[in-house]
Amino acid sequence: MKLPSINYLVAQAKTAATCYPLTLISALIGVSIGIYLVEYENVTSNIFPLINVMLCSAIGIPLFFCIEVFTDKNNYNKRYRLFFNLGGIVLLGLLFLTLPTSEQTFNTSVPYVRYAIYNLAIHLLVSFAPFIKSKEINGFWQYNKLLFIRLLTSAVYSGFLFVGIALA
Repeated sequence: MKLPSINYLVAQAKTAATCYPLTLISALIGVSIGIYLVEYENVTSNIFPLINVMLCSAIGIPLFFCIEVFTDKNNYNKRYRLFFNLGGIVLLGLLFLTLPTSEQTFNTSVPYVRYAIYNLAIHLLVSFAPFIKSKEINGFWQYNKLLFIRLLTSAVYSGFLFVGIALA
């Protein structure tokens, strides 16, 4: 097996960063807040806002991916792409406002169940977002087959990494 060169990896990373900037920014925000919460959990008195931002950025990853794939498949111009991305940011802001804060102690489980339903819906939207306006049945199934194969491949790689690190 021939390993790719560093220049190839850098070029592919630049391509991914230009194609999916909001997806990567959302992932970076979520990971940064997650690391902060693990390292400084005893320092922060009210962790609800940080958890809520982390959850919103986690749901932003598939949301912005869906928006990018949908606008790319339908060949929308930059103005429409900006409109859809701003709509996604507004949706994430509205989702943040529905999540509980430290002052809301009466029932904190219902908003998180609603969040799980939103998360499931957006992840399912990934499977058919490029084909919302088109009638390409074969393309739809090929796209979903490719997504499924990549999901299984990443699960196998993650499993081997986990087992390797656990044994080490």
